[in-house]
Order: sequence, then structure tokens, then C-alpha cells
Amino acid sequence: MIAPVFWLPVALLIVTASLLELNGGQKLLQNKLLQRLGELSFIVFMVHQIVLRYTSVAFRKIIHIENDIIYIVFTLAMTIVVSIVVDKYILKPITQWLTKRNQQSMIARS
Repeated sequence: MIAPVFWLPVALLIVTASLLELNGGQKLLQNKLLQRLGELSFIVFMVHQIVLRYTSVAFRKIIHIENDIIYIVFTLAMTIVVSIVVDKYILKPITQWLTKRNQQSMIARS
């Protein structure tokens, strides 16, 4: 709900860092971990609400932890892990299957 407040400042920071090479901005953007998280951003967007719903129930009713910092860190980690699993075992196989099927149909049309 508050996320849109951060969109403009973060975008400006990224543009400024990449254009001016301020404190190694381009090196930061070339970091493999950050590039991988950028690739997963759509999956993170799709998965985060589901993870939030299940972790909130787990934290309130099962684990009985009221610490928000622990909840945020745990939920963020779970969202990233679930996104990696979805990417590796669902999205990539489906993409490969569709690509192969599309290539076969193009060969058949030729």
C-alpha cells in the first residue's frame, strides 16, 4: 500500500547511479545476484501475496511470534525461495516446451 511512495526515488537512484557511476553504480547493476533478482521480479510479484497469506497464518497461529522484523525477513526469504522454485520447475519447463512446440509448427508450415 505504501510501495508507490518509493517507486520514484528508487528509479531516480538507479538512473543516477548508472549514468554518473556514482560510487560504482554500474558495478552494482552488474552484480549477478541483483541481475537474478531482477529476472525473478515478475515471479516475486506473482508469488508474494500467496506467501504473505500463508506466513501470516503460520506466524500468528502456529509459531506465535509477534516480532515484525523476523516476520518481514522470513517472508522476504520465503518469497525469493518460492520464486526461484517456480522459475526453475514451472516457468522454464513450460517456456522450453512452448518454444519447442512453436519451432516444430514453424517447420511444419515451411
